[in-house]
Amino acid sequence: MQKSKNDGVRTFAQQMVGDHTTVNNQALALVKKLNVKPEDNPTSQSLKKEANATRNKLASLNGAAFDKAYIDNEVAYHKTVNNALSDTLIPSAQNAELKALLQRPSVIPGAPKARRAARQSAPIRLGLAIDA
Repeated sequence: MQKSKNDGVRTFAQQMVGDHTTVNNQALALVKKLNVKPEDNPTSQSLKKEANATRNKLASLNGAAFDKAYIDNEVAYHKTVNNALSDTLIPSAQNAELKALLQRPSVIPGAPKARRAARQSAPIRLGLAIDA
């Protein structure tokens, strides 16, 4: 949020921080309740690597270039997450509490909501075209 001077992008970023904090807290509470210990694996390693690369790319940008790259990344990321939830994670979840968490409106609608918000608010104010 500190790299953007655009009110639409900053508002969107703050919304993403709030949404993700809520969902992460719900997931951590369930992990604790079920006494599950997350383990490092190829998927988590790949996600960390991709997140670091994105963070480094965004850190090198400023102004409108940063705003566009940030919004483009958020739209693509949420599309990927939503597809993973609906196509893989929810159908394969064997624990009822986990499945219920993944199906909560705070989890699944967040991705389309994020794409909608990204397309409707920040890009309009930026004069950007978002492909999603």
